Amino acid sequence: MKKENRKYKIIVIIICVLAAITLFSVAGVVIYATNFIDFSNDEALFLSVKKGNVTRFYYDGSGNFAGDFSNYEPIEFATVSGESSRREWYTISEISDYIKNGFIAAEDREFYSHHGVNLRRTVAAAVNYLFNSDNGFGASTISQQVIKNISGDNERTAKRKFHEMVRAYYLEQKHSKEEIFEVYLNIIPMGEKTSGVGLASLVYFGKDPNEVSLSEAAALVGITNAPSRYNPYINYDACISKRNVVLGAMLECGYIDDTEYNNAISEELSLLPRGSLDDNINSWFVETVCDELCRDLMERYNYSLTAARSLIANGGLDVYTTMDINIQTVLEEYFRDKSNDELQYSMVVTDSSSTDLRGIIGASGEKSGNRLLNFAQVPRVPGSTLKPLALYAPLINSKRVTWSTIFDDSPIEFSENSDGTVKAFPRNSPNVYEGNITLSKALTYSKNTVAVRLYNMIGADEIYNHLKNDYGFDTVIKSGVNAEGKKITDLSVSPLALGQLSYGIPLRSLTEAYTAFSNDGRLAAQRSYIACTDSSGKTIIRKESNEKQIYSKECAQLMTQMLMRVVNSGTASSIRLKEICDVAGKTGTSGNSRDKLFIGYTPYYSAGIWCGYDTNRSVYGSPQLYAWDDVMREIHKIKLGSSEEIATFSTSKLIYSAYCKDSGKLFSPDCLLDSDGDRLEYGYFIKGTEPQECCDAHRENNSQEKTPDIYNASKFVIPDEDRKKQGLLFKGNGV
Repeated sequence: MKKENRKYKIIVIIICVLAAITLFSVAGVVIYATNFIDFSNDEALFLSVKKGNVTRFYYDGSGNFAGDFSNYEPIEFATVSGESSRREWYTISEISDYIKNGFIAAEDREFYSHHGVNLRRTVAAAVNYLFNSDNGFGASTISQQVIKNISGDNERTAKRKFHEMVRAYYLEQKHSKEEIFEVYLNIIPMGEKTSGVGLASLVYFGKDPNEVSLSEAAALVGITNAPSRYNPYINYDACISKRNVVLGAMLECGYIDDTEYNNAISEELSLLPRGSLDDNINSWFVETVCDELCRDLMERYNYSLTAARSLIANGGLDVYTTMDINIQTVLEEYFRDKSNDELQYSMVVTDSSSTDLRGIIGASGEKSGNRLLNFAQVPRVPGSTLKPLALYAPLINSKRVTWSTIFDDSPIEFSENSDGTVKAFPRNSPNVYEGNITLSKALTYSKNTVAVRLYNMIGADEIYNHLKNDYGFDTVIKSGVNAEGKKITDLSVSPLALGQLSYGIPLRSLTEAYTAFSNDGRLAAQRSYIACTDSSGKTIIRKESNEKQIYSKECAQLMTQMLMRVVNSGTASSIRLKEICDVAGKTGTSGNSRDKLFIGYTPYYSAGIWCGYDTNRSVYGSPQLYAWDDVMREIHKIKLGSSEEIATFSTSKLIYSAYCKDSGKLFSPDCLLDSDGDRLEYGYFIKGTEPQECCDAHRENNSQEKTPDIYNASKFVIPDEDRKKQGLLFKGNGV
C-alpha cells in the first residue's frame, strides 16, 4: 500500500512538474510574443492583400502639382501593373474544389482543425531536424505560409520558424479559415512571374480557376512547391511526376476515387504556348516610384523587401506621383528610337524649384520587361560634372574666389614616359593651355589645370565631407577595397578634382544636386511620389521635400551665371535651347570617354543625361548634348506654348561689374589700350567681393601716352536695371 501511495505521489509530482513547465512555457511564449513580435505589421499586410485590389498610380492632370489629389488622374493602366508580378484576384468561391482540395491534401490536411500550427507535425519535424541534421523544418501550415508570403520572412533559422508559428496562431485568432485560405490561394508564387492560382490557370491552361480539370488542378498545386523546378514549360516530366504525387494525396484523403485518379494520372497536360498572355510592363517612371516606395515602406514600417514588394503588388494602394505626363511621354517617344549602335541613354527631368521628378528614362529602346537595369539609378563616373559641386561652389560660397580670380592654366607637374617623352599633369581636353585665365573661363572650358589648383586650395577632406554630408553622395569612397582586392580611395586629385571616382554617382543624384543652383542654394530630396494611401484610403506615407540650405542665394545665382557661359560659349555651346530660354549646365566625360554626361537646367526644369555602352567602349563626339537639347526643346515648347513672358535666371543678389581679363582687377583705361587689344570683360560678383583695386598690368605695354581719365572705372559697376537700358543684357542674361 505504501509502495502504491509512493508511486501515486511520484506520478502526481511528475504531472504537476509537467503542468508547471507547460504553464510557464505558454506564459513565456505569450510574454515573449507580446514584447518581441509586432503583430500589427502582419495585420496591416494581410488586410491590404485581402482587399484583392491592384495598386494604382496617379499623376496631376492639372499640371499644378499643388497636392490637391482631386485633380489627379490614373496613369494609363494598360502599361502599368502592380510591382513585379502579374496577378488576378479570385474569391474562394471562384476557385475549383479540385484546387482547394489538392492544397489541403498535399500541404495541410488538418488545416480546418488546427489553430495555425500543427503541433504533431512540428514536433516530428523538429526531432528530424535535431537528430538528422536536416536544415529544413517542413510542417508549415497554410496559415504559416501566408505569414511567410505576406511578410517575406523566409530565413532558415529556428528563431524565424518560432516567430512564424506564433504569428500564424495570432492570425487565426483574427481571421476565419476561409479568409486565410483565400489570401493563400491568391498570393502563392506560381512561376512565370505570376502570383496566385487564378492567374496561373490562365497562364498555363487559358482557363479560369473554376474551369480546370482535376489533372490541371493537381499540376497547379504541385508547381507551388518549387515553381522553377516544377514549371511545366521548363521541366514537363518533373511537373507530371509532382502532379501524380498530389493526385495520390487527394486519393488518400478521399477527395477523389480510383476512377478519377486513374483518368487524371493518364491525362496529358494541354499547355498554352509560353508567353501567350501579355505582360503588363511598368513605365520607367512607375518602376522608379515602386523602388522608392519600397525603400520607404521598409524604413518606416520595418517591412522586409519581399513584404514591401508584396504590398505594392497586391495591396490595392493609391500612389500619387510627381510625374508630368507630357514630359514622360516626350522621353519615352524620343528614346524608344534611340537604340542604334548599342549606345545606351538615360535621362532624368526634375522641377527646377521643387526638385520633384517629372520624367525618367532608364535605357534606350522599347522597354521590354520589368525590373530591368536602370542606368539613371546606378553609379556612373561623373567626370567634370562634379567640378561645380566639389570645387567651384564651395569656394565661391566661402568667398575665397570670385568670378574674376586669376588662375594659371598650365600643367602643375611633368614626368618622363618610358619612351623619353614628357607627360604633363593634369591635361586639358582639348590639349590647350592659355596661361592666366579667370575662374569663370576655367569653368566655361572645363580646365583641368585650374580644377587641380582649386582642389589644392580646399583639401581632400573638406571636399569629401561636402559631397558626403551636404549632397549625400554615399558612393564616394574614403577608403575601401575593390572587387580585385585592391585598396581604393576617392580622396586623391583625380577623383575629387577631375571627377574620376572609383564607383561614380547615379545620374538621378547628380541631377538632384544641381537643383541647389536653380533653387537659391536650397537642396531638397528628389521625390517621385507625394503620398501613398492604403486600400481603405488611409495615408500611410506622406513624402516631404525636406529642404536644406547648402549655399547662399548669392552663391547659387553666381554659379548659375557661370554655368550659363558653359552653354553660351563653352563646352556645351551646341545646345540650341538657349535660343528659347536661359540655360545653364556642365558637361562631363569619364576616362577613355566611356561615359558622356550633361547636367543642365532652365528656370523651369533641371535635367541630366548619360550615354555610354554596356561594353565600356569609348563614346565619340557629344551625342548626349544633342539628345538633351532635342528632348528639352520639345518639353519647353509644350511648357511655354505661345507665352511671351519667359522666365530668366535672377541676378537680384549680384553686382555686375567690369574687370580686366588678365589681372581680374577693376579695369583701367590702360586695359582698353593694351597692345593685345581690349582686355575688358564683365562678370557677376557677390556684393563686397567685386574688384576694388584698379589694374596696372598694362601701363608698361602701352605705346600711347597716358589716356585722360575719362573712363572712370566706377561707372562700369552697373546695376541690373541700368544694364538692361544700356543694352548690356545679352540674350538669356548671359555675359
